[in-house]
Amino acid sequence: SNIMHQESTQSADKQKIAELEAVVADLKRQLSTDQFMHILNRQGLMDRLESISKEVRWQHGHPDKRRNAIIKSLAILFIDVDHFKQINDQFGHAAGDEALRQLASILVDEVRTLDVVGRYGGEELVVGLVGADLADGQRVADKIRQRIESTEFRFEQHIFKFTVSIGVAELTNGDLATVLESADRALYEAKKGGRNRVVVVPIT
Repeated sequence: SNIMHQESTQSADKQKIAELEAVVADLKRQLSTDQFMHILNRQGLMDRLESISKEVRWQHGHPDKRRNAIIKSLAILFIDVDHFKQINDQFGHAAGDEALRQLASILVDEVRTLDVVGRYGGEELVVGLVGADLADGQRVADKIRQRIESTEFRFEQHIFKFTVSIGVAELTNGDLATVLESADRALYEAKKGGRNRVVVVPIT
C-alpha cells in the first residue's frame, strides 16, 4: 500500500506540474498577445520575428547544411490605416478600434498559419511572411490592399470604408532592425505618394 500511496502522490504531483505549466503557457500567451485584437502585441511580435531572423542568419551562414525546417528569407509588411483619425473623429474611437480589429482578422485570414501578424503600435500592424522574398511580399501586400479597399466595415449602425498603405522589405542579412526600418520607410513613401498603395524597398 505504501508503493501505491507513493505512486498516487507522484501522479498527483505530475498533474500539479502539468497544471502549472498550462498556467505559465497561458500567461506567456497573454503577455505576448494584444488581448483586444487577438494578434501578437509588440513584444510578442518582436520575439517571434527575432527568432525567425536568427534562423535566416543561420541558414545564410551555413548554406551547405540543411535543417528540418529551412527558412531562407522573411518578408516584412508594415501596414498603416489611411486617415485613421477621420474614422475616430467621424464615428468615434470605438469605431476606430473595431476597424483595427476587423483589419487584424483580415490579415490573419490572408496569410498562412506559420506567418506572423502583430500590432507594432497605434494603428500600425506588421506581417512577417516566413520564407517569402520581396516578390512574394509585394503580391500578398497588393492582395491585402485590394481586399481592404473593397471591404465595407460595420460598427453599430455605421458602415464605412477605408484604405491602407503598405511598406514591404525583405530580410537579406538577418538584421531585423534594418529590415523593419526599411519597411517603415517604404510605408512613409506610400503615404507620401498618395496612400492606398504598396511601396517595395528594392534589394541593394
